[in-house]
Amino acid sequence: GENLAEVASIAEELEPRANRLPQIEERLRETELERTSLDEMDASLQNQRQEEQTVAARVGYLDQVNSDQMREMEETRRKFDMLRHDGASCPLCKQPLGPDGQEHLRREYEVQGRDGRRRYDANSEEQRALGVKYKELVGLVARQETERDARQREAQSTVTTLERDLKDAQAAQRELQPAV
Repeated sequence: GENLAEVASIAEELEPRANRLPQIEERLRETELERTSLDEMDASLQNQRQEEQTVAARVGYLDQVNSDQMREMEETRRKFDMLRHDGASCPLCKQPLGPDGQEHLRREYEVQGRDGRRRYDANSEEQRALGVKYKELVGLVARQETERDARQREAQSTVTTLERDLKDAQAAQRELQPAV
């Protein structure tokens, strides 16, 4: 009688643990979905980091182009200013220029200067807009990485707990087999 009561008591203790097995297995399948979601998030973050690098490279390129453009504008200005002096000469053949030749070159240098300034300003505007976009991307990537890291830690913790609970439920089920 006492042995039967002991077996019943053990079974009463083990059954709730063993009965949790399907629930634990379902939760483990759910964590696989979270892992898939996290993998997709990683792929998205990689694309955003690539875009961030592309934007940064374009900003660097525009910076170099504008440095070159500024040197070109300064050179055009220097040539323009040289036309103010009497006895200015042709930049190609070095022959003295008459008033008509000077006026023609002056207009040509003004056009070059305005075109250079227009390109410089357009590049500067694109650079400014891309700088804003770059900062937004950096912030977005940082926030998403933080979220992903937190979700990964939580998922790993959940899996660890569920795997422990699974072993416990399986052990309870094995102990019940001879008892029932």
